[in-house]
Amino acid sequence: KSKTNGAGFDFMEHAPYEEGQERFVDWLAFGRTGEKQIKRFREEKNVPLLLAADLSSSMFGGTEKFFDFCTYKCEAAFAVAASLHFSAEKYSDPVGYHLATPEGALRHFEPKKGPDAYAGLGAFWDVIWENQNVREYDGPGFLHALDRLSYEYYQPSLIFILSDFTETFLPQHFDFCKKV
Repeated sequence: KSKTNGAGFDFMEHAPYEEGQERFVDWLAFGRTGEKQIKRFREEKNVPLLLAADLSSSMFGGTEKFFDFCTYKCEAAFAVAASLHFSAEKYSDPVGYHLATPEGALRHFEPKKGPDAYAGLGAFWDVIWENQNVREYDGPGFLHALDRLSYEYYQPSLIFILSDFTETFLPQHFDFCKKV
């Protein structure tokens, strides 16, 4: 849940009164102090969850088991994504996916609620299944996917990046965090 300022349900703080704010005056505080103060509140809103998954060839490496059922890093990332997905669903938050495949293709699924949100999770597993024997691709990589995300996605969201971070990441690759 996002906490934004507004006339919502949870009291946040008192603030000095300014002209025209009669509606928000806390008259009990005025009675105690003799000074007009206004009440500020927090409003809870559902925030979309966006899972940006690196499914480049490096994510298909690994021989140790991460969990009892995972052989590859991408399978461990899928387990984390599924866990986050079901958690968000419990609170009715929309879930979306931004998948960077080994060959450099991007699959984007806008955040949705309910059964429609499972399209992204299903596509995540499909990419893993289709590329089990991948060893090396010369695709543009996950950095390209993050750059595309920064130009194409403008909805305020909680973004989780699921990656092994084998590429060299620079601060500008996360510029989208400032505007999203």
